Amino acid sequence: MKENINAQKMFGKRLKFLRKSCGMTQTQLAQKIGMSTSTIGMYEQGRREPGLDIMFKLCYIFGVAPNELLGYRYDDGKTIEIKNELALLKNKAESCKKVKLGGRVLTGNALERLFNGYDIVGEMILNDIA
Repeated sequence: MKENINAQKMFGKRLKFLRKSCGMTQTQLAQKIGMSTSTIGMYEQGRREPGLDIMFKLCYIFGVAPNELLGYRYDDGKTIEIKNELALLKNKAESCKKVKLGGRVLTGNALERLFNGYDIVGEMILNDIA
């Protein structure tokens, strides 16, 4: 039982983090899902857990995989594929209303240039080490 409570709290913290990082209020998220603001609050406090249908809606809204929404990462902690991580980051950024870099809000054009820059630099580095 205690593991379930800890998992609920971890999910609640992760949900709150994703919601805030997208610049959304609890009310805005609740409207997107079609539920009450108080239900979102209970999820974030770890007092209630969503069903699978809501979990998948949340994954879609935030552009994350279910394990990421739940706060779990399945890797060895030793290897990271930068392209995969950047693709996840880009997907998240595109699903958020507001994205900041160094405290400043990026517009769609600036955000696209940022990710294009990562692609260009990545290719340059790969060419250098080939």
